[in-house]
Amino acid sequence: MAIAKQKCLLAMAASVLMVLNLSYIINLHPPPTSSLSHAHSDPSLRELIRGEEGSQDQASSTRPPSNKSWPSLPSQLPWTPRPKLPLESCEAYFGNGFTQHVPVFPRKSTSPSKKSFPFKSTKVQAKADMPSLQCFYSETLRTSLCEGRNIVMHPGRIYMSLGGEALDSVVGRTDAEELPSFSPGAFEIVVPAGRASDWTISKELLDFILPQGHILDHRLRSLFSSIQTVSSDEINCSQTVKSSTLFITRYEYANLFHTATDWYSAYVASRVLSLAHHPNVIFVDGHCQSPMDDGWEALFSNITYAKSLADSVCFDHAVFTPLGYETAIFKGLNSGIPCKGCTAMELKQADDDRKTARLREFGEMFKSAFGVENRRIKKSLNILFVRRESYLAHPRHSGKPETRLRNEQELFNLMENWARLKSKEFGRLWSTINIVNGTLAHMKMKDQVQAVDDASVILGVHGAGLTHILFARPGTVILELLSPLFPRPHYSHISQWMGLDYQSITMASTAADCQEVLKQLSTILESLAA
Repeated sequence: MAIAKQKCLLAMAASVLMVLNLSYIINLHPPPTSSLSHAHSDPSLRELIRGEEGSQDQASSTRPPSNKSWPSLPSQLPWTPRPKLPLESCEAYFGNGFTQHVPVFPRKSTSPSKKSFPFKSTKVQAKADMPSLQCFYSETLRTSLCEGRNIVMHPGRIYMSLGGEALDSVVGRTDAEELPSFSPGAFEIVVPAGRASDWTISKELLDFILPQGHILDHRLRSLFSSIQTVSSDEINCSQTVKSSTLFITRYEYANLFHTATDWYSAYVASRVLSLAHHPNVIFVDGHCQSPMDDGWEALFSNITYAKSLADSVCFDHAVFTPLGYETAIFKGLNSGIPCKGCTAMELKQADDDRKTARLREFGEMFKSAFGVENRRIKKSLNILFVRRESYLAHPRHSGKPETRLRNEQELFNLMENWARLKSKEFGRLWSTINIVNGTLAHMKMKDQVQAVDDASVILGVHGAGLTHILFARPGTVILELLSPLFPRPHYSHISQWMGLDYQSITMASTAADCQEVLKQLSTILESLAA
């Protein structure tokens, strides 16, 4: 993203990017040699590293890989690829549409293969002594999920800030400092002694597996362009990671909507590749800490920043996940994807390419990772009002969100009075109707998700906070207040893909008509009572 010469509002910029399907334009040339260009090691980090026998002394503490297995949930469906999967099917968009196998190294031809067939990741994993890099291409999403064995990462050849710092210590740091630039050999494939060559991925193959598309600054393409081979007798692994590790580059990491696309991409990669345990995650970016970190730590294992590791780190199984911009959640915003959310049981009984249970599965898995409990009480009904709050989100943020609902507090107060009256009217069904003050930005992620799970109705003005509907229970009603400044379809689409009851009120200005909102809420209560 170009660094703006004048002060602008982050929320507006993010919305414009989503509508136009544009991404960042950042100078990829390495900066002058500085402290940012050197590998760092932080012994206090929770470490995913296990040393090899005979390797150099570890720069940080060691701990065994996580054995945290993915739970079996009622919302799950098998991730086995379907033969002859229709390109426009919901499974191709939201599930396992990565059906076209593309060997990257070694390969017999420089031209991409057009053959499509079911696969299992064990083709790579079962040959731990053989160097290999391969991708699985989705013609529907026009991107690839890639994995490799015997991969070496050299953090000293990646130019970006350290990452993982406290936000208040890096205020003013630019995007260009936080996003990675790669020198040749930043990633290497270990080959048998004496067999290293000048191999690099061809542009033709790169354009096939990772087409640039609408992403003007595609850092995963840059990463793959840096990959070279190295002879096994020329590499001395300072550290070796034995368990599966996802390499993830985030862009808008402090925005819940965009973080959810990254979470989803990483989750899909884990399931498509049949990873039995929650994989490790390495952030190939230099972003600082954010409120979203709790979600990463709950859903995955051993979260680490690339620049926190010593040089020459070897990985038995490396997975390169598609960017969040390449998920169906993001790509479907403008064009819309005609899929309707349903239960897994419905699809088990009758397969339907126009329906999906994948987003529900992801939401249930996310809640399971936090230990969220079903606390809904039949004699009580919660209406969650998602508020927009002031907080410092990232180094370039002012700390104050753009005003999209000027009379938010007035509406909240009127809703509380309305709820007291309606509790008497509907006393036969609900002894109390609670208006929950959704100051989610100041809550722990687990508490946020629990509040969403508890809610029968979720209300809010258009903004990233409404992304929480991914964690809503079936039957939840979504009421979105649409500002004339942001007539975006995000949450209408997500509600459709989740199978939720979506309703909206288009405001004439940035102030809501409170009586209109209360009238709509009354109608919703009547429908829930029916």
